[in-house]
Amino acid sequence: MIMRRMRSHMGSAGTLGGRSRSTVQASAMAVNARAARVSCSKASRRNISWIIEPIGRWGMPPRNANGTISRLGLIAFLAVPANLVRPMALRANLQPEPNLLNITDEAGKLDLAALFGNSNPVHIEIGSGKGTFLLAIATEQPNHNYIGFEWAKEYAMYAADRLRRHGINYAKIVAGEATWWLRCHVPDNSIHAFHIYFPDPWPKTRHHKRRIIQVPFIKEIHRMLVPGGILRLVTDHADYFAHMQAVLKEQTWLTVVPFTSPIQLKEDAPEGSIVGTNFERKYIAEGRTFHATQAVKPQNP
Repeated sequence: MIMRRMRSHMGSAGTLGGRSRSTVQASAMAVNARAARVSCSKASRRNISWIIEPIGRWGMPPRNANGTISRLGLIAFLAVPANLVRPMALRANLQPEPNLLNITDEAGKLDLAALFGNSNPVHIEIGSGKGTFLLAIATEQPNHNYIGFEWAKEYAMYAADRLRRHGINYAKIVAGEATWWLRCHVPDNSIHAFHIYFPDPWPKTRHHKRRIIQVPFIKEIHRMLVPGGILRLVTDHADYFAHMQAVLKEQTWLTVVPFTSPIQLKEDAPEGSIVGTNFERKYIAEGRTFHATQAVKPQNP
């Protein structure tokens, strides 16, 4: 759909919004070159503000696993006019602020005990959507702390407000891209569990490099996990699951173990439920098959 929109807005010379294809390609290459050198400083992030500032209401263009902006993703993104973007319908009285986590670039590595006001174990979910899983696990296990990442700002705001309405002050939502934030703000040996459920499978071969599950990212997860910490992965995409298994086999930092559900599913949960996310419920209704795996950080690495 995006590519069809892109072609409809391209002239005969292959221009996008007054910019030639070669100019857009050069711009993407320049962004990638800068992004490869990005540190966690505010000054470094300002280097790519020319592309970040205009798109706050849309989100970011698709990124590769290393955090760089893909050329095709940038081209497709620039081709979508603002009047074609339809945000999620939000509640009129959203109050996400108490549970919306805003950390400045200068903050560096966080003191998680100070952030939550206790030293309870911390869970991280990447791709929280409307916060269904985060709400379920936080309600069931209130003696833990939680941080959820959601790339779509509208969903992040909804999830944060949802947690607030249930009085859960020990779960926070970050509206934005997870990999950069984790690298810059999460200390070593500080996370009890990572939950990554139904991530974008990027099914086309040329897009596989955009998949979040890659060897470098597993190494970063190993850095953040406490000894004995867990990484849980679930997908409905068979090829992506094979990719996940290959990545876990290639890396040497985590040990693959049998999958265990992180929560007690409700009695009315649909048959075949594993973790109870919105995507899971949708895919069960569509008759899809799920694939799950789990890996732990050794106690004595």
